[in-house]
Amino acid sequence: MANDFLLRKWRAIFHVNDINKDNIITIEDAELFTDRFATHHKFSAEQTTAAKEKFRYFWRECFLKDQDKVTEEMFLDTLTKEYNADPVKFRANQQNATSVVTNIFDVNQDGCISEQELAVCMRCWGVEQNFDKKFIQSYPQRKPGFVHNDDYTESFVEYMCNGDENVITKEKPVIVALNIVEI
Repeated sequence: MANDFLLRKWRAIFHVNDINKDNIITIEDAELFTDRFATHHKFSAEQTTAAKEKFRYFWRECFLKDQDKVTEEMFLDTLTKEYNADPVKFRANQQNATSVVTNIFDVNQDGCISEQELAVCMRCWGVEQNFDKKFIQSYPQRKPGFVHNDDYTESFVEYMCNGDENVITKEKPVIVALNIVEI
């Protein structure tokens, strides 16, 4: 069952993804992110279209769920219902959606998200600049200054699915970066 720890984490995810800070999540938040992202990377029209399509898919799967706009209460209620109904399916859906976004962030498709790639993502999200260094340093350092795509995906899936605040090893980078708990 979804508990207070999960709700606290999901609430933080809602607020990070309310990119325009209007207390609702809409497709406009996704568009704002992808416009910034594509502009920074100087994507061609074709690359921009592809990134937007992938990000819209991620946004609809994770946040909108067939709605035009989602409030924090709606977001938490939906996640709670999905998690409580079938935690295995919930985890699979989180894995799928997070893999999509990880693939977008790994612009050069080398299997890792570099500190620079992550810094761009965080700026596009409107997250404070020091987030990227703290975040990178919290991951296993297979290659210094990089987060392996599998580690990134796994940490976010654990973040969204783990209700035991005594067992946070895999999701620690996300929890630290979002200031959910002090480690």
